[in-house]
Amino acid sequence: MVKGLKFLKDELNIIHRDVKPTNVLVNRTGEVKLCDFGVSGQLVKSLARTNVGCQSYMAPERFNLSENGYGVQSDVWSLGLAMVEVAIGKYPYPVQSSGKGGIWDQLSAIVNEKSPSLPNDKFSEECCDFAAQCLNKNPSERPTYSQLLEHPFVKKYQDAAVDMKSWAEESYSLRQDIYKE
Repeated sequence: MVKGLKFLKDELNIIHRDVKPTNVLVNRTGEVKLCDFGVSGQLVKSLARTNVGCQSYMAPERFNLSENGYGVQSDVWSLGLAMVEVAIGKYPYPVQSSGKGGIWDQLSAIVNEKSPSLPNDKFSEECCDFAAQCLNKNPSERPTYSQLLEHPFVKKYQDAAVDMKSWAEESYSLRQDIYKE
């Protein structure tokens, strides 16, 4: 995903603006694909100005109306949030924390509460740090795509032999069994 987002920015000058788990596909051969470019936009001087995309995955700075725009650092935030969600198996912010506000409670949590994190007793130090860096509340302190590609978490597994095709086929078979029931 980082390579895909970096390609969009570096080669096409595009920001995705809707990075979330449902916009990531894995085909039967195990290839990971980023999809749904319906709200992606052209960067002007490395900034975007319109507030489109799924609010639940927007970076905190996108809710600050006084900002002059936002950059690809907001996609880095969304990447980190999606990573945490997939890792822990649920969206990390309250869906309806107080029982009354729903989405407003969620957006308030994104802006005002501590960033979500991965439990360090279940994930490696490198993995936890990667997610934490993506979820830094200050966009200027979030890593660039190039820095993410050099992160120890990415480097550690860059040349690892992972049989994504077998994993994808097994996952697909399990999913088919669930739907049969």
